[in-house]
Amino acid sequence: MNTKTIHLDALADDARRRLGLVPGDPGLFRALLDSMRRIGRATSLEQISPHLHDEDDPLCVWRLKWPFIYCLREGYVSAFDASGKYSTEYADWVEAFGHILFTIAKLTKQYDPWIQHTLNFEDFLFNELQHVAGGQRVVCDFYDLRGIDFFLVHYFGGQTTAASDTALFESARLVPKCLRASGREEEAGLVEREIDDREKRLREIVTEYSPPHAASLSGTLDGLRLLAERFWVDYLSSEVWALCCDTSRQDLVDAFVAEYMLQNGVLKGWSQAVLSLCKVIEREMASVFFLPWIEHIGSASFDMPENLSRSQAKRAQSRQITFQVLQSSSRQPSHPPTLGQLLFVGKFWCDSVMDQCTNLFREMRETADRSASGFSNMAARFVKLCEETHEVDGEHPTVMELRNAAAHPGRESDFTWPEYVGWLKEFLGKPPREALRLLIQMREALKSK
Repeated sequence: MNTKTIHLDALADDARRRLGLVPGDPGLFRALLDSMRRIGRATSLEQISPHLHDEDDPLCVWRLKWPFIYCLREGYVSAFDASGKYSTEYADWVEAFGHILFTIAKLTKQYDPWIQHTLNFEDFLFNELQHVAGGQRVVCDFYDLRGIDFFLVHYFGGQTTAASDTALFESARLVPKCLRASGREEEAGLVEREIDDREKRLREIVTEYSPPHAASLSGTLDGLRLLAERFWVDYLSSEVWALCCDTSRQDLVDAFVAEYMLQNGVLKGWSQAVLSLCKVIEREMASVFFLPWIEHIGSASFDMPENLSRSQAKRAQSRQITFQVLQSSSRQPSHPPTLGQLLFVGKFWCDSVMDQCTNLFREMRETADRSASGFSNMAARFVKLCEETHEVDGEHPTVMELRNAAAHPGRESDFTWPEYVGWLKEFLGKPPREALRLLIQMREALKSK
């Protein structure tokens, strides 16, 4: 996934600077390991986020992996002991790195594609984790948190494709091995049977959807993705589909393929399909309520009015939080706010209290309405759509509540997830809502500003 040229010496020098070491200090490995262990003990995304977000390497794997390779090259540590097994130092690094990946996965699903890529396509699971006791425990932790889906679902995305049918389940089959090493024999047997059942169901899909020329599973997935694309073009209209950003189209296709795999028992976690659809809404919202206004946001100021009553001060403080989120997100490298944060931007688009505190929203509103008459009315309509709820067995979630629950691990029992996939499709593309069409109309109108 990362295409940068590797310069070990430069990466090692950068690591020493970050860790407060002098150039050439052979204590790099121990300092690096201590730093990794501290990162792995993070209990909130805020604590770990300073170590993330590199433009080409969101997990900053390069900062953690390659300085260690440098330490091996320089002889600061050895990879193997006298018996030919991984050395204690190597095993410590494997466990620490694996625990960082698990900690991130425990806090958010945002980095799942990169974690799964590191585990499977860079063979960290196959070459390292399964061979050391601490790494085996990390694999069990991943399974307990996310289930077998976590070791399978990324193959269905556009980032990577399985090279062969057997590759799809290679990683998943290491889970029962690690469970047995941890003394969980009964669980290991159950997982093996579940994997066999899923693989059988997948073979049935392969038989149904493989085109005549397909030599592997990737050909089958290509056929399903083509079916997904045709569905969305018809459902949304060719015009709306063409104007969706590339990543949104990718997420829509992924959601369709994931739904098919879920319906056929290959996958189990329905919240992932919900999250893919919510990401489309979030991304297209950012293209309307955030990205066109980054320069305005960066130069704006917020001044709390004086002599406010307690209730007025509370309202103004909520606006200040939204303003601060926007300014924080606009700093380079910029990262759009979440769906919920963007929804507050829409709510405060025409808001007298906000206008008393900052000129930002007034300037955005006036600029947008000059580009498209009635833009602010469209913004109000979109906010109203997002406030709608869908009732299922006493549950009444909004789109924002579904997105938040789907994006955070451990909330699989919060909602009856399969029931919301169809509702989100209708929200995106079926009259009278057609939220995606509305967002695209707003975005295209802003291009003339």
